[in-house]
Amino acid sequence: MGPHAEPRAMNSALIVDDHPLFCDALSMTLKSVAGIVEIETADRLETAIHRIDLMPTPDAIVLDLNLPDVNGIDGLIRLRQAAGEVPVLVVSSMTDIRVIGACLAAGAAGFVPKHSRREVFRAAFNALREGRRFLPEGYEPVAD
Repeated sequence: MGPHAEPRAMNSALIVDDHPLFCDALSMTLKSVAGIVEIETADRLETAIHRIDLMPTPDAIVLDLNLPDVNGIDGLIRLRQAAGEVPVLVVSSMTDIRVIGACLAAGAAGFVPKHSRREVFRAAFNALREGRRFLPEGYEPVAD
């Protein structure tokens, strides 16, 4: 994004995670530190894709890699296809650098480890607003 480009609107988000308590905590976090006003949740990938097909597209999507109906990068690839240009931020407890690299290669707008503090989510959403990718602190791509 150039120096004079308009920031991307970030008012709504779809959280795709099958743990209700995490969804609740992340919803509160995004409302308080990232200025997200409207948050919906989906506990399965198919539910999220169905919601994207039927409703106005959210400004951002937060995706856990481990869901009841899909595991790993496949879910990210399918969600990216359904979501078009909507940035998908992966939030996962799987923080191996190969997993992070695979997420970025598959089109994730960023990666946040699930154990991160609120400030990390603020920084991630600021990056998404500015059209930048968000990488976890200390992440270095693996050379093949």
